[in-house]
Amino acid sequence: MKNTRNLNHEQAATYKEMGDQYQTWSDYEQAVEYYDAALQLDPAYAAAYDMRGVAKAMDGSAQEALADFDQAIALAPENADFYNNRVNAHTELQQYDLALADFSKALALQPKHAMAFYSRGRMYADLGQYQQALEDFDQAIRLNPTHAATYYHREVMKQKLEAQGLSVPDTDERFKEVSFSDCFFANRGIARDYLGHYEAAISDFSQAIALNPSCGGHYYNRGQSCLAAKRYKQAVADYTQGLRLHPAASGYLGRGQANFHLKRYADALADVQHALALEPQAAEAYASQGQIHLMTNQLPQAVSDLDKALEINPFDADALANRGHANYQLDKYEEALADLKKSLLIKPQQPNVSLLCAACHSELKAYDQAAADCRDVLQIEPGNPLAKRWLQHLRQDHARERRHP
Repeated sequence: MKNTRNLNHEQAATYKEMGDQYQTWSDYEQAVEYYDAALQLDPAYAAAYDMRGVAKAMDGSAQEALADFDQAIALAPENADFYNNRVNAHTELQQYDLALADFSKALALQPKHAMAFYSRGRMYADLGQYQQALEDFDQAIRLNPTHAATYYHREVMKQKLEAQGLSVPDTDERFKEVSFSDCFFANRGIARDYLGHYEAAISDFSQAIALNPSCGGHYYNRGQSCLAAKRYKQAVADYTQGLRLHPAASGYLGRGQANFHLKRYADALADVQHALALEPQAAEAYASQGQIHLMTNQLPQAVSDLDKALEINPFDADALANRGHANYQLDKYEEALADLKKSLLIKPQQPNVSLLCAACHSELKAYDQAAADCRDVLQIEPGNPLAKRWLQHLRQDHARERRHP
């Protein structure tokens, strides 16, 4: 027959499992009740203290959570997870030195815990200790090259150090002796693209392609960076290869954008239509089709396409601006102004949109508003020659209007 302690622990484990389940449902109060029951049966149940601490921390009771984590660690001081969990309570209580100490204890117990290095790096970053953060992100990547967010934060740390005028070590050298898969370069490329380092991103995606030339996503990623870098012909080539390997609406849309910038409007339109065949509710595809029709002076069709795009996504500032432009060319100045003003609310500081507002106001003989639009442009671009010229003409037009009502 099993002894009483074992029976108690088995029942306590059942209560803990119930607490864990309620915690996954974010019902922390009920979870704590089950952990309480587990600990009444087995007061030496370290994992129950730990999970009760997690539930209390999630429920906003950091101080109470800290007491539970302390008890769990006292019972099982070799469990790295308990130290990692206690970090959250220390952080909530702004006890950053204690939090960092817990990270160090956890990593001493589990030196290959990539997420602990990543999390400690995030804390160092928040505390402005960028060099230490960079070192932790490097180590996290060495241990787990598939965690995309680490690459982003690593690149941010390098930027922060450079902005402080500090010498940034070539931390990439640390990876040379490690044989990483294409995933390493792809993730780093995504981070660099997001931060606007397009040429560096292109280089990373090229290395990813060299390691795994059959992955269509690598070509899509490089195509996107080429688009941002205005290398449109290479973007077309990359998207074309990506589409051969893995046809997707995003690939057609990307190639369509590149063809649009190359003024290959027929090719761009064909790409957008392929995208719509794959994803009939793709707002971006209708918006791109509308932009193409606007540039080829098919104004009613442009408005129709942009109507569809804005039905799906009413907050697309570029689609609103393009529909405003189309309506302006159709002499529908009031409708144009409504779209242009909404576009500026969503995405302020668009000089070309403000100039279109000035043109609409001028046609409606609202010269004061038109002049204000031009001044808005000059606040963003003080040397804008068109805004300066229009402002001068508007003053003259306004003067003539007052002389000859």
